Amino acid sequence: MTEKTASSVHKTNLRVAAIVLAAGEARRMGSAKGLLPWRGETLLRHCVRTALASQCDEVYIVLGAHEDALRPEVTDLDARVVRHENWQEGMGSSLASAARQLPPHLDGVVVLLCDQPFVSAALIDQLIARADGRTMVASSYNDTIGAPAYFASTKFSELRSLSGDRGAKTLLHAQPESVETISFPEGAFDIDDPEGYERALAEQARAETET
Repeated sequence: MTEKTASSVHKTNLRVAAIVLAAGEARRMGSAKGLLPWRGETLLRHCVRTALASQCDEVYIVLGAHEDALRPEVTDLDARVVRHENWQEGMGSSLASAARQLPPHLDGVVVLLCDQPFVSAALIDQLIARADGRTMVASSYNDTIGAPAYFASTKFSELRSLSGDRGAKTLLHAQPESVETISFPEGAFDIDDPEGYERALAEQARAETET
């Protein structure tokens, strides 16, 4: 069981789940991204523990291509693994598989990508804090909006209908006037290949020298 950390963001009454997407093949990386070392643990474990430390009430982890290798990283955590056998269909399909597991009592869900290493529990809590009365809240970086992103329960049916590589961004860009945004420059660091991993490690080292 992971303890919740203290947050400067006021606790809302919203009942929110988190979905961690980690089902892809990681072809450009050449190996499972979730197993990459990050801050003394694997990238997947770090992401899931971050979600558990936030105000999210439940955490779902979507595994697919590297399920056998990744599952042991999270078996001791208070999170539910969603096995997506059709992971080859793309991110949208993976997200839809988890969205179909969401219980009806939830007010919303936060979508997280395993390969965004600088996501914090505080950022997730900010998304949730901005969500009251809104249908979508997204992170803003590199002149775009994307994950981590919050979707109200009124969007669950659309999330469940995603397919192929049409991920959560499809919903965000379809109704940009309905999207509240939070600045998250570090969202630009997503680990798609070895070079991206090295850049993220260098940024982490730089940040540590400044603290």
